[in-house]
Amino acid sequence: MKKNSFACFPTKETCGKILLRMKLTLLLLLAGLVQVSAISYSQATKLSLEMKNRQVAEVLKEIESISDFRFFYQREQVDVERMVNIRVKDQTIDEILDKLFPGDQIEHKVYADKLILIAPREVLAQTTEKSLQQPAITGTVTDENGDPIIGATVMVKGTSLGTITDVNGRYSLAGLPEDGVLVFSFVGMQTQEIVVGDQTSIDIVLKGELIGLDEVVVVGYGTQKKVHLTGSISTVNSEFLENRPLTNTSQAIQGLEGVYVNQVGGQPGRDVATIRIRGFGTFNDNNPLVLVDGVEYNLRDVNPNDVESISVLKDAASASIYGNRAANGVILITTKKGQSGKLKAELHSYYGWQKATYLPDMVTNSADFLTARNQAAVNDGQPKPYPDAVIEEFRNGTDPDLYPNTDWYDIMVGIAPMQEHNLRLSGGTDQVTYSMSLGYLDQEGVVVGSDATKYTISSHLNFKKSEKLQFGGLINGSYWDRNDWGVEGLTNVSMMGNIARALPIHPNVLSDGRYGDTWLVTPGHNLFRHPYATATETEQNYKSQQAMVKLYGEYVLPFDIKYNVNYAVTKYDYNYKRFHPQIELYVPKTGVTKILRIDPSPSVVTSMRQNESNMNTSFFQTLNWDKDIADNHNINLLLGFSRETFSDSYFNAYIEGFVGNELTELN
Repeated sequence: MKKNSFACFPTKETCGKILLRMKLTLLLLLAGLVQVSAISYSQATKLSLEMKNRQVAEVLKEIESISDFRFFYQREQVDVERMVNIRVKDQTIDEILDKLFPGDQIEHKVYADKLILIAPREVLAQTTEKSLQQPAITGTVTDENGDPIIGATVMVKGTSLGTITDVNGRYSLAGLPEDGVLVFSFVGMQTQEIVVGDQTSIDIVLKGELIGLDEVVVVGYGTQKKVHLTGSISTVNSEFLENRPLTNTSQAIQGLEGVYVNQVGGQPGRDVATIRIRGFGTFNDNNPLVLVDGVEYNLRDVNPNDVESISVLKDAASASIYGNRAANGVILITTKKGQSGKLKAELHSYYGWQKATYLPDMVTNSADFLTARNQAAVNDGQPKPYPDAVIEEFRNGTDPDLYPNTDWYDIMVGIAPMQEHNLRLSGGTDQVTYSMSLGYLDQEGVVVGSDATKYTISSHLNFKKSEKLQFGGLINGSYWDRNDWGVEGLTNVSMMGNIARALPIHPNVLSDGRYGDTWLVTPGHNLFRHPYATATETEQNYKSQQAMVKLYGEYVLPFDIKYNVNYAVTKYDYNYKRFHPQIELYVPKTGVTKILRIDPSPSVVTSMRQNESNMNTSFFQTLNWDKDIADNHNINLLLGFSRETFSDSYFNAYIEGFVGNELTELN
């Protein structure tokens, strides 16, 4: 049997419609696959993280650095400055974000390209609903050469809705309001804003950001414009430092790319933070080389208000100038100099307070503490160390000497004031310019027994005899006087450790003014060193002074070759004194007097002195030829010679066996 059949030959217009539908179907299918891929990635990726006392924003940045996730949020809607502690191991991003944002007020949603939107619940619901109802805006983002820009940010102004461009510079964004404004941005490019209106496709060409390329930065023994730089350099200028409560200059470079800054403790006046530039460069000393006006100097002794600019050299090019000392990077600091004009006087002052942002939640009720200790012993299969009658005695007792409920963190940690004042005088003529600054910093510690005072002076004088000859000099000096907690000697136990070991059953100061101790036997807690008595009775004082004097001159030779000569002397002195007296602790109810041992030595009363002194001299001269030969071409030749000498002396003495507290130091 022969079957009937027929054939249909569509027109060109019909074929075009069919192909268009096939392309749209394929595009929607690919978009769905991308969304599924992003969700699969979020479910399959397991992250481990441990961060203490950090802002939520810092935690999100850390997640971005160890994964492909990218977060979008609006600070007005999401509190990302909240301090959190987080410790997770092999958990998904959903589990981590649920810990960062507990409750049901803030939620998140994973979009394509591993983008995660974090917003309040109602905002997220509205965004999702709009994205389903309204058509998407699509387009491409390119540069001035027509090349696609990968990773450009496309955000809806005033909202947390946004996306980034793909490898072809394309983007797609749905759920825009009718009066929405798209903001296109990329690092090094000028930001553009476009009103959406009834448009469904918007193509953008971003132009290069030229601002700052003519800025002159310090590089080695000279300066260069940013536009001519090929090495990796980060800079900070004086405008960025103004009106910021900086107690040391290391805080000024926090946040620079490739620079890790970690403050080494919270004591006032403590040594400058740990600084690492692009990781570790050597096996022993990993600190960068610090030069102030071309002379090696202690970063802690630089007044942030005297800083004109900071350049951080991060690549191997700096080794061609400073040799192996630049293996861990170089920090170049230029201080402020005088400008021609009338006498100008500036006074910058601030007064503020400091407080601990997070402290352990300790049990301060003695009866509750003893009950918990008994339960812990029972759980460990051990007998109860404290009779129930003693616990009830503490619970019902009214004499604070016998039955205290001591909150040691409340006694030892409080609000600490700090103040800083800086006076600067500057001015001059076309031939002579001058400047002088005086600085004073007084910082109390949040822990009893710690404080620091700092004095600084800086002076510049420059003479310009002609267009070819100029010379001058400068002086920088600082003086530190710091009192510490007085317990970090032989015991190597910090005051915070003493506070944590002190129990609520230990009294502080008794009603008769004597320092007290508990009448209970406390198994496993024989390390009570009475934090308040230790901090107020012992002495641990640091004094240091540093001064730098520099003379310089410059003469312009034929062919615009500059000859520079510099001579500098730096003097540093350090004095440390520690005295641990005999401290008596009276035990109420028993009438026993205990002797508080701060050092685990046979003698109770000990004294220690350390003195250090060093002097460095440096002499260097350079010939520098700098020639612009075209708009973006430059030749720079440098020939130099330097010589440095170092002289150090150190003294350390320790003595024990004083018969009393009258002789507080050794000679």
